[in-house]
Amino acid sequence: MFRNDAIVLFALTSLVMLIASWVLRDSWWGDLLLQVGSAAILLVPFLLFTKWLENQLSKSNETTQAAISSTQRAVEHLEQEVAKADMARTPSEIDGLIAKRLDEERQPDRTIFEALAGAPSREDIRVALRRALELEIIASFGVRVPFMDGSGLYLWFPYDEHPSGSDLFTVIAQKWDLERVTEFQWEPGVSTVDFFSSMAAELRETPYWVGDTAFRPAAALPKLSETLLFGHEAIINAETDRTSRIFEIIEDDWIVAEDALLHWKSPAHYIIPYSKLNECNWETHMRGKRWVDQAVFQNALDVAVFLIRDGLANGALPDYLPGLWKK
Repeated sequence: MFRNDAIVLFALTSLVMLIASWVLRDSWWGDLLLQVGSAAILLVPFLLFTKWLENQLSKSNETTQAAISSTQRAVEHLEQEVAKADMARTPSEIDGLIAKRLDEERQPDRTIFEALAGAPSREDIRVALRRALELEIIASFGVRVPFMDGSGLYLWFPYDEHPSGSDLFTVIAQKWDLERVTEFQWEPGVSTVDFFSSMAAELRETPYWVGDTAFRPAAALPKLSETLLFGHEAIINAETDRTSRIFEIIEDDWIVAEDALLHWKSPAHYIIPYSKLNECNWETHMRGKRWVDQAVFQNALDVAVFLIRDGLANGALPDYLPGLWKK
């Protein structure tokens, strides 16, 4: 606004008018010069303050502009560094980022199945079974796990959407050969504790009751979680040809699936389709393989035959079966 030399000239002019007013103090001009000079000299401090304020604002603006410019340069530098870093990534680093993204996509399903190992609700179990069916982790007729250690029983979860809309959820306690011991209807709104308590009341009336102290029904749920997570891991590793559509995993060795027996540990990923069960005596055939635990294989073969016998799975029953396998 005001230049420094202009303010000095204005101050000197005011001073000259005051001096002239003293010289002409007895005249009309003296009075006029006194009034004008006095008013002008009083403006000098205001002009000096205005000039100082203008200088301060100018310095502040320069500082702000410098900060903005510095920030812009820093952002541009960061963008350049990020671009360089992205271009400088190694193939292994890129693969790592892709693997992380794929894992994040799988995490929701993993969380659903892991929830069964905690304190799942009725709906948690239904959601997990429904998702396992969609992913073909379990057989279309459900999945079963060992139940009550020492009882020889299994819990079978034959998941069914029930198109009628009844929202029924059936859980079946069965023997090794699929014979039903008792059937439980898990109604909506019934807690897990209440459901298993009512199950205990029915099982007390059977020969399979293990006693109040040994009754630990919730232990079957972590086993169910492990089965579903095992199948989920197979999907991640593209191994569904030897682990898909599981009905039961026996001794962490053989998988009784919907249409085949699968040995997921063997180097060749041994598969016996149910359609070929009558092509040879598999008990004799498998004795020639050193990696086979004969007792576990016999158990798996028996369960597969029971599935075919009961019409749950399609297959050919071998002619050499003993009578106890036939209804």
